[in-house]
Amino acid sequence: MSIDVTLVGDCRDTLKTIDEKVRMCVTSPPYYGLRNYGDEENQIGQEQTPEEYIQQLVEVFRSVRDVLTDEGTLWVNIGDSCLLYTSPSPRDVEESRMPSSA
Repeated sequence: MSIDVTLVGDCRDTLKTIDEKVRMCVTSPPYYGLRNYGDEENQIGQEQTPEEYIQQLVEVFRSVRDVLTDEGTLWVNIGDSCLLYTSPSPRDVEESRMPSSA
């Protein structure tokens, strides 16, 4: 059994090369709409909509599940650097309901 193996490349290709179950997968997928990694077609993160992006991630994580042991874990790092909108906090909503002082 191999220990501490790092696979580099498009996970949709590299996952197919795993021929034994693994105990852990760590990944930081490309963020939606944040980077273009060259002239590669079908890049994760370059989908037309966030929904298409999530669908791509779901398909990848299903493939990861297929190679994990029953006790295996998946660690995903997804940042919010591409998120331009944040929901108002409950405090902001409450303050907006208060009458303004004259």
